[in-house]
Amino acid sequence: SWIDWSHVDEELLNFTSRVVALRAAHPVFRRRLFFTGATDSFGVPDIAWLRPDGNSMGDDDWGTATVRALAVFINGQAIIGPGPRGEQIEDDSFLLLLNPGNEDVDFTLPDGQLGEGWMPVLDTADAPANAHVAAAVAVTGNAAGVTTDPDAELLPAKTVRPVLAHSTVLLRRA
Repeated sequence: SWIDWSHVDEELLNFTSRVVALRAAHPVFRRRLFFTGATDSFGVPDIAWLRPDGNSMGDDDWGTATVRALAVFINGQAIIGPGPRGEQIEDDSFLLLLNPGNEDVDFTLPDGQLGEGWMPVLDTADAPANAHVAAAVAVTGNAAGVTTDPDAELLPAKTVRPVLAHSTVLLRRA
């Protein structure tokens, strides 16, 4: 191998391995088709773009140079396209809180159709220093799943969740 494994950062390797396992376990992160705005049976879109205040982004928000942070709701119940055996694919739904800016940002978690509660899954501000990915991979037969850390605390809708500068937080809809 061209990688010098004798000087590997074990914490970063562990964190990266767990993120790869999270992606592998959730088809919502491995979509074969683009998001279309399609809705699930409850009228919830496959993707929603939100401001840090928890409200949907409008056309004006996209043109504002001061907008540095946003949230993305990814609906695991609105995956289009069949699975490898022709089955409907369903998964958990997730909320990504993205803060690429130089200042910490407070995000208000959405409510209503998007979710009434959220479970922490990942915070890049914790990695690799703490290598904290609140997920464990369980494999049974051909099925793989990622379960939330049993010590993680449920965050109700409308909770204000700070996200540190240059960080991403991943939450799973409870």
